[in-house]
Order: sequence, then C-alpha cells, then structure tokens
Amino acid sequence: MDTRRVGVRFALSLLALAAVAYAAGGGRVLDALAGTDPWYVALAVATSLVSLACFVETFVRAVAVVETRRMRARATYLAGSFARNLLPWGNVASATFVTYAIARDAGTGYERALAAVAADEYVATATSFVAVAVGAGFAVTGGTGDLAAVAAAVAVAGLLVAALVVAVARARPRRLLTAVTAVTDRLQRLAARVSPRAAAALDAENVSARLTGFDRTLRAIAADRSRLAAMVGFGLLGWGALAATLHYAAAAVALSVPVSVALAVVPLAGLAAIVPLPGGIGSVDAALLGLLALTTGAPTPVAAAAALLYRLVGFWLHFALSAVSVAFAPVPLTVR
Repeated sequence: MDTRRVGVRFALSLLALAAVAYAAGGGRVLDALAGTDPWYVALAVATSLVSLACFVETFVRAVAVVETRRMRARATYLAGSFARNLLPWGNVASATFVTYAIARDAGTGYERALAAVAADEYVATATSFVAVAVGAGFAVTGGTGDLAAVAAAVAVAGLLVAALVVAVARARPRRLLTAVTAVTDRLQRLAARVSPRAAAALDAENVSARLTGFDRTLRAIAADRSRLAAMVGFGLLGWGALAATLHYAAAAVALSVPVSVALAVVPLAGLAAIVPLPGGIGSVDAALLGLLALTTGAPTPVAAAAALLYRLVGFWLHFALSAVSVAFAPVPLTVR
C-alpha cells in the first residue's frame, strides 16, 4: 500500500468535505451542530452500531461455506471495511483484499473465496435496491414524488439487471462458461507474447476449473435456504438501521426526516462514493445534503448539519471501529 499516496488522497477528501460545509453556510452549519440533542445522537450511534453488526453477519454467513471460523471472518470483514474506506476506489480494492484473505486463511481456491464474497456483495446490493423501492413506495404517499420517481427508477433498473445476471448464470451456465472461455482464449494468445505465466493462468482448462469452483460455491450458498434467508434478513435490517441512524441524526438538529424517506436517501447518497475519494468523503456528504434539502425543504445549513452528523455516527464511527479491529486483531492489508 502506497501510504503517501493514500495520505494525499485522504487529505484531499477532507478538503472536499470542508468545502461542502463552507458552501452550505459555514458558521450557520456549526451553529446547527452546536444545538444537537444528545439523546438523539445516542440513538443514532446505537442504530449505526446495529447496522454494522448486521452487515458483518451477512458477510460471515456468506463466507461460512469456505471459512467456518466466524471470529476470523468478522475480523476480515472489518479489515476490508477499513481498506474500503481508506482507499480510493475502495469497493474494488477491498473486495480483492477480502477475497485473497479468505482464500489464504481458509486454504481454499481463490475462485471459491471470490464466489462467497460476490454472494455477500450481491445480497448487499439487492437489499439496497429493496430499501430504495420500499422507501420510495412510502414516500409517494408522503408528498415526495420527485425522490420517489428517481428512487423507483433506480430500484427497478437495478433489480432487473440483477435478476437477468442471476437468470443467465443459473439457467445457461454452459453458455456463460463458453462466453468466458472464448474471451480468455483470446487473452491467452495475447499474453503468451508477454508473459508465459499469465498465459498459463488463462489456459482453457484452468479457467474452466476455476469457473466450476466458483459456480459450485454459489450454488452451495443458494441451496442453503436458512443461510440465504439469514443473509437477506441481516442485509435488510442493516439498511433499515442505517435509515434509522439518519432519522435520529436529523432529529438531533431539529430536522424531521421520516424513516421511509431516509430508507431511500441512504442508498442513493451512497452512489456518490463512485468518486475516487476515500470513503466517498465529500462526495457522499454533498449528495446526502442535496437529497435532504430536496426531500425536506430544510434550509441548506440545517440539511448540511444533519448530513455531517449522520456521516459522523455512520461512516466515521464504522471507520474508527474497523481501524481498531485491524490494530488489535490484525489481518495483513497486503496481497502477495
């Protein structure tokens, strides 16, 4: 890990966050934060911790098909969360790291660990679409039609894409295998000119064996209905707890945000994490501010105060806990 580069990007993200706060009103944002209700802050912290625990348990059940040591799996999730929130493009980097760590610790093939991690990511994504759809459905009757239209479109599109991918993978596994091996065959011919090792890794038999291992692991997870139900249940509860966190954080600065609206806003704001800043610092805050101002009609400084407080008890609290976990139960943040 290039710590200097990470440090520079982290500093830039903090500057972006400061710019968001300044643009929203600066001193007026601080005034709104100064009057926070500690009782609501405590409730926001509690529900934030519940959300983290739920997402951890979703991951633990997904990877149990290859890693049966639950405490080790929890430590790996928190290490991955630390990497995701520290690095730009953290979702991709952390998934790679977590897959490698699971494969190494469980002594299994990378493709099997990848399938387990992919199952966790799929459930997290699918349940976020459900959260947006449910929140939008309730928001329609609450007079937030603009948000409802956007949220419903995102939810429906996401669910259709996810359903299509799963349907193809389950109903036409041979066609999927043929398509992948056709691509890797061409890549192998190109790689042979540069690296014999890479060419060997792209050999058709090797690729086929790894895809088979990947497919069998996914099917093992899907076949265990109690495991799958627990994963989906924890995923939905996690998003619900995050919505409650935003609800209470907003209430702490005297802003009323219905849980149904928060349920749609939280996943939508998270899409801003695609900006290559660690943890979406600055970008997610700005998106959340805009969505809160749109749905509540609150003054910009108050909406900014609610967004910043939510991120403090959500993102920053989770980041601190994952850092402590890495420090005291270290999972090496390196891939060899």
